[in-house]
Amino acid sequence: MQVKLLRVLQERVYEPLGGTMPVNCDVRIISATNSDLEAKVTDGSFRMDLYYRINVVPLRLPSLAERREDIPLLVEHFIEKFNAEQGKKIRGVSQAAMARLLRHNYTGNIRELQNIIEHAYVICRCDEIQEQCLPPHLTQAAPAPPLSSPVVHIPPAVAPGGAAATGGQLRPEPPPPPARGGPHGDRAGARTRRRRPLRKPPPASASPPSTLWRRMKKLGMLEG
Repeated sequence: MQVKLLRVLQERVYEPLGGTMPVNCDVRIISATNSDLEAKVTDGSFRMDLYYRINVVPLRLPSLAERREDIPLLVEHFIEKFNAEQGKKIRGVSQAAMARLLRHNYTGNIRELQNIIEHAYVICRCDEIQEQCLPPHLTQAAPAPPLSSPVVHIPPAVAPGGAAATGGQLRPEPPPPPARGGPHGDRAGARTRRRRPLRKPPPASASPPSTLWRRMKKLGMLEG
């Protein structure tokens, strides 16, 4: 099959089923896969020449788990689609159900989401899909926190704005102690700080006792 497809891409001709003559074709090929073609080329299960023939403008589409912001739009689209097909008037999903949908890991991508919404659409008996309408593998998981009240954890450290956080609760820092010395305490403290520092005592003389005695006698510091 890969050889025939390569011939169509390279020579733009093919042989119809049951035919004997090649037929020209003028088409553009858009191919999609969820496999790693480079790995298949390496292990020999995919032809290298065919890979480079179709890999002209590669586009990578992220999985649904990587773009969860699209889930509400896709849910709305599927509900409108099923409303038009089956004649029901479901207007949306509850917050609890949407929380479940946003936290699910979609290994089957958009097809899995469509299957989930179709299941809930059939089960639903009111105008809004509830959490219990979802498939069991979603509802039996751990309960998801509501979207309207996100959980915020504050670490036990100093929070922005000068507040000390202890045990996840913010406590204001205690006010600074009042200045001492009455109303003029600040100026008195400033004068104290401006005083010249005390001089260090000179180091002890290292002169011998005889030299020190002669100097004291010459200065008249000794009696007799």
